[in-house]
Amino acid sequence: MGVLDTTYTFTATDLVTSAKLNNVIDQTTFTATAITGTTLAVSESGQLRVNASGITPMQVANGDYSINVTGSSASCTGNAATATSVAYTGLTGTIPTWNQNTTGNAATVTTVTSTSLADNSVTTIKILDGNVTQAKIGANVVGKGPLIFAQSLGVQSVPSGNTIYTKILLGTETVDTNNNFADSRFTPTIAGYYQVNFGIGTGTGAIALTAFLFKNALLASAGTVVAGQTFVSRGSIIVLLNGSGDFIELYAQHNQGSTVTNIDGNMSACLIRSYP
Repeated sequence: MGVLDTTYTFTATDLVTSAKLNNVIDQTTFTATAITGTTLAVSESGQLRVNASGITPMQVANGDYSINVTGSSASCTGNAATATSVAYTGLTGTIPTWNQNTTGNAATVTTVTSTSLADNSVTTIKILDGNVTQAKIGANVVGKGPLIFAQSLGVQSVPSGNTIYTKILLGTETVDTNNNFADSRFTPTIAGYYQVNFGIGTGTGAIALTAFLFKNALLASAGTVVAGQTFVSRGSIIVLLNGSGDFIELYAQHNQGSTVTNIDGNMSACLIRSYP
C-alpha cells in the first residue's frame, strides 16, 4: 500500500485520534504510486531517493536564483549562496586580483601584513625610485647617505695663540655624493649619526699643533698629536647632525709664537646610521 490509504474516510462525527491517523498515514514503506509525478523515487528497500533525472533549476527556483546539482558538485546562479570564507583553490573561472577594478564588494583589504606577502613577491621593479627613505632601511643595511672627503687646495697661514682658532679652507672636494659640502663646510640634508675623520699637518715645527672639529660654530672635538709626528694632529668622532641646518667645519690652532704659513688639512664624513 502507498503512504496514503485512500479507502478510509472521516465522517462528520469522527474525532481525529492517533489510531485513526494511522489508518490514513500508513506505516508501511512508500510505493512508487504514492510519489508519481515528483522528483522522488523509491529504492528497492522502500526508502525515498531523488529520481534519475535529478532536481532541475526550475524545481528549486526562487526569485532570481537557481541551483544545479550534477553528481557530487553544485553550481549557483544569482544570489543562491553567500560565502564568508572560500579557499582560493576552490574558486574557478576568472578571479580578480588585488590591483584590478571590480564591481561590488568583490574584495576588501584593510591591512596587509608581512605574512600576507609571499617570499620575493615584492621586487625592486614595483618600487618607484626614491620611495624608500633612510628611515625605512633596517638595521645593519648599508644605505646611500651623504659621503664627503675634502682637503686643502694649498698650504694655509695660521696665526699663533691659545685662543685663536683658524678655519681650514678645504678647497678640493674628492667626494661629495649629495652636494652637501660648500665653502669648507659640511651641511648634510639627511639626519643621522656621522663618522667624521679630520686632521691637519705642517712641514715645520709648530708647538702644540692641534686640529679641531666645530659643529654649528662650537667646539665639538679636538684632535691629538700623532706619535712620532709632532707636526701632525688627527681626530675622529661620531656626531649627530639633524639634516636641517647642522654643519661641521675643520679648525686649527698652535703655539709656535709666530704665524705658521704652511698648514694644510683634510676632513671626511659619512652617514653610518639614520636618526631617529
